[in-house]
Amino acid sequence: MGPTYSRRPTAFGAVALQSGDPTTTLSPATLITVIAPAQGVLLVGDFVFLNASGQAQKSAVVANYDTRIGVVVGGKATDYRVVEDSAGFGATAAAAAGDEVLIAQAGVTYAIADVAIAAAGVLVGVGAAIATAGRVTNSSPTAGRRLGIALSTAAGAGSIFKVALALG
Repeated sequence: MGPTYSRRPTAFGAVALQSGDPTTTLSPATLITVIAPAQGVLLVGDFVFLNASGQAQKSAVVANYDTRIGVVVGGKATDYRVVEDSAGFGATAAAAAGDEVLIAQAGVTYAIADVAIAAAGVLVGVGAAIATAGRVTNSSPTAGRRLGIALSTAAGAGSIFKVALALG
């Protein structure tokens, strides 16, 4: 099992150091940062952007993701522990409005699908439209609104899948 935070992480981004165990979510090079505050309730696994007020936010408005910052992996509601088990993604609250959240910006984590993702190795992010705020699709993700590359498949909307983060 990988490390967890018992207190707020330091300003150093590379804090997720692990043995390389393939059953854990985060890779040894996963970059985690603290973004404060959350604009509203955020779940672990939400794909978020930075709004004009400097808050982490999710939205169904595609254009908002021009300032994407990554995937929520923990926050005040998780006692600043990084959630590494896929079962916690999409179901665990990371933060209430105004609370700090932990955001994965590089490395490997899980995300929540907005549509079925039939194959690994495809680009995922926000395309022409998304049905649910904070979720990602492989349906023509727009350049500049991409999250990364799917490392596993997703059965449908709300499914959790593994992703290599490559914000671009």
